[in-house]
Amino acid sequence: MMDAMTGLFLPVAVPLVPLFLALVLPGWVRAFPRMAAVISALAMGVGSLWLMMRVPGIGVERWGVEWVPSLGIDLAFRMDAFTAWFGALVLGIGGCVVLHAGGYLGHSRRFPGVLACFAGFTLAMLGVIFADNFYVLFLFWEATSLLSFLLVGYHHEEESVREKASQALLVTLTGGACLLAGLVMMYLHFGTASISGLLDRAGSDLVLSLPSWALVLFLIGAFTKSAQWPFHFWLPNAMVGPAPVSAFLH
Repeated sequence: MMDAMTGLFLPVAVPLVPLFLALVLPGWVRAFPRMAAVISALAMGVGSLWLMMRVPGIGVERWGVEWVPSLGIDLAFRMDAFTAWFGALVLGIGGCVVLHAGGYLGHSRRFPGVLACFAGFTLAMLGVIFADNFYVLFLFWEATSLLSFLLVGYHHEEESVREKASQALLVTLTGGACLLAGLVMMYLHFGTASISGLLDRAGSDLVLSLPSWALVLFLIGAFTKSAQWPFHFWLPNAMVGPAPVSAFLH
């Protein structure tokens, strides 16, 4: 259990470096934005490399504690080769964007806030990847929507920017509500909110009898978040954010 806990939380702890700098030392970040960006990017790069090195020989590592057992909600996380590889992508690409942001937005007094949002967004994406409970995954999923809203609204003094940031939030939150409805249907159908438990049931007859509406709701959630047609319109509008924000959202 301790080994699994360490393996899961080491990559998740990496984004805490820029989050600490932005929230605890905002004055230093404003004075030395490029250095703050380099330190943050290096930390995220190390986390990415650590995950990539583990991919070839990793098994399944799981850690969890009861949270709201009456609703089937456990604070549970799971890492295997598939999720470790995606975690490496998140940290690696995120580190590159943070490094770019240090030069592009370093002159702004808002840079500590942007750095905090980048770190929070990275944590939320890692949460989506490593979550082993439907509802915990949903919470991280919606956290990415909220942080997208804050990042897109960087130039919030402009009304058009506020409108487009609100549009992105509304579309993705609506999709998130559809996803939640699909997750509830899946929980009622399979009797578990655990992704590991669902994988154990992959060969059962329950899979064949899963209501079609659950799949439709999942697709709506995924299509809205990834700006697929017919929900594609919000992403071009969200490009009112600075270049590093646009790169990060993509």
